[in-house]
Amino acid sequence: MPKPALQKRTVLLAESDVIVRLALAQHLRACAHTVFEAADAAEAKAILLAGQGCDVLLCDPQLVGADNGFSIAQWVRRHRPQASVVLAASLHTKTLAVVELCGSTPDQALPDSAALSEKIRLMLAQRARRSRRPAATADDVKLRPRSKGVPT
Repeated sequence: MPKPALQKRTVLLAESDVIVRLALAQHLRACAHTVFEAADAAEAKAILLAGQGCDVLLCDPQLVGADNGFSIAQWVRRHRPQASVVLAASLHTKTLAVVELCGSTPDQALPDSAALSEKIRLMLAQRARRSRRPAATADDVKLRPRSKGVPT
């Protein structure tokens, strides 16, 4: 029996953390969904007011900014009642929602929610390590003097 075709959706992804947002959006695009990204509720609302359609709002309820994810979710429910609203706070629930939106894709190379969560955790840990590493200054760099003909 052939697998049912994947329903392509337009997803508005509202997520403050750029690493999490990019990884989730990449996964959704690999599943052939159209994805609009917003870093806060104001951007999400601006995207919708610009006339972009939205089948699904996937939103972190703890968005940074003047409005949080709950406020944009309420706005979408009032002004775009045909759109589904998914509020997901933890990385685990975000990845579960994204993998569920992808459903059974023909591309089995896409990771499941646990693998996607782990990929994002590794990216977040790498960012944390880089931000703790002090930047090298000119005083930190030890230059060896060059001399002609004398091996160093």
